[in-house]
Amino acid sequence: MLHKISYTLIFYAGLIASRKFSDGPKEHTKVLNKVRSLGVKLRLSRNATLQVLKLMPSDADLKEASGRMFRISGRMYEETKPLERLRQTLTKSGDF
Repeated sequence: MLHKISYTLIFYAGLIASRKFSDGPKEHTKVLNKVRSLGVKLRLSRNATLQVLKLMPSDADLKEASGRMFRISGRMYEETKPLERLRQTLTKSGDF
């Protein structure tokens, strides 16, 4: 799961951070749906046994990372990107 999220965020970083939604709505919609679906999968990937063994992040960390994925996708709609906040969100998403 994490490799899919990392790959998506890295591969589409230019599209997420720089382009206006109105410039490429088909590409944005594709990436937006992909980021959101990965956020949902991340949130639903809970495994209590692996969490007890510390092999998987806690529920709070999964919820926070999933929320960051939704914030990233939500910011794709904005015509003027808050680049510093978006960069911080992308950086902190990589910490999980």
